[in-house]
Amino acid sequence: QLACPLDLGCHSVTTTEINANMDAPQPNVPLNPDGSIPHQIEEALLMNVKKHARVECKDEMKTFVECTKANGFSVIWKCRPLLKELNECLHKYTTEEYREIERQKYRRGELTKEYLDRVKAEEMMRR
Repeated sequence: QLACPLDLGCHSVTTTEINANMDAPQPNVPLNPDGSIPHQIEEALLMNVKKHARVECKDEMKTFVECTKANGFSVIWKCRPLLKELNECLHKYTTEEYREIERQKYRRGELTKEYLDRVKAEEMMRR
């Protein structure tokens, strides 16, 4: 069973429930002829998952950034434990299960193409 943060719009989901939802009637969302989600939408869904991960890991991120600002060149060894904590947190919220939750939300029509385009544009501006 997978527990996920409230801002992802789920409480707990099992793989069986995800697979069962695949057969449910779907709203009119753009899909490939084989029923898969188009690559550009998949990219936007991944960016949305990463966005949620950054929100969930904001404390670890803030601590790591403060360490890098305070330590100059020695950041390489002084901040390494904090970087490890940040990466572990981010990995916890960017698993395949979270990506599948986002795919299901898209297939149900909960995430519109316009919303995902906006997420993608925000992500590009961050870079």
